[in-house]
Amino acid sequence: MIEVLREWITALAAAAFIGGIAGTLAPEGKMRRVVNLVCGFMTVAVMLTPARRFSIADYAAELNKFRLETDAYATELENSSEREIKIIIEDKTAAYILDKTGINAKVTVRAVDGSEYPLPWEAELYAPYDAAASRLIEAELGIPPERQKWATPTS
Repeated sequence: MIEVLREWITALAAAAFIGGIAGTLAPEGKMRRVVNLVCGFMTVAVMLTPARRFSIADYAAELNKFRLETDAYATELENSSEREIKIIIEDKTAAYILDKTGINAKVTVRAVDGSEYPLPWEAELYAPYDAAASRLIEAELGIPPERQKWATPTS
C-alpha cells in the first residue's frame, strides 16, 4: 500500500516537473498557453490514475484483512491484560497474607479465573503450620485449609 502511494506521488511530481519545464521552454503567446493546458491535463490524468485502478473487491479484501488483524490484536491485548491482572492479584494476595498473619515466610498464591476477575485459589506458605493464620486465610480470602500448603523451609 505504501509502495503504491510512493509510486503515485513520484509520478505526480514527475508530471508536474515535466509540465513546468515544457511550459517554460515553450515560446510566448498561444503556443505557451496550449503547452500549459496540455501539461495541466497530463498532470490531472496522472493524479486520477489511482482512481482508475481502484477495485471495490480489492478494497473489501484489504478492509476485511485489516479487521481480522485488529481483532487478533485486540484479543491478544485482552489476554495480556487478564494475565497481568492475575499476576497482580496473586502478588497483592501474598502481600496481604504476610501483612495480616504476621508470619515471616515466603508466600506464593495461585489465582484462577473467576466470573469477573481472577480469584485467589491456592496458597503455598514456606513456614511451619500456624492454625490461627490458616483460619485467617480461610476467613479473609476464602482459601480453605485443603488448598493451603504449609512447608517448613529447608536451610
